[in-house]
Amino acid sequence: MVLGASAQEKMSDVLRLFAEPLLEGVDSPEEFEKALLIATIAWNCSLVDDPMPQSDALRSLFADPETRDMFNALIAQKRELYPDNERTILDFQIIPSGDQVQINVISSVPGPRL
Repeated sequence: MVLGASAQEKMSDVLRLFAEPLLEGVDSPEEFEKALLIATIAWNCSLVDDPMPQSDALRSLFADPETRDMFNALIAQKRELYPDNERTILDFQIIPSGDQVQINVISSVPGPRL
């Protein structure tokens, strides 16, 4: 779902492809959701000039160099593969469907760069 305008590409497809490196090897619904959440945070942070999260909770998470490197790699991937897609991911929903999973994404239309 896109709020405010029609979309050129489905953000559910974009998020699944963008999160693909994090989704490799996940073996539980909880890990799947966590991977999508991390990808969503990285996606949204890539839309601002200073992408490192400013909240104390998120900053402590990214204090680990390996996590920070992965996060920075995701931001670089977003900026390289989707440079013109500046929609913010507002929420997502995971819907199990047999052996597969459907992802519904709510996104905004792009606004001025922060």
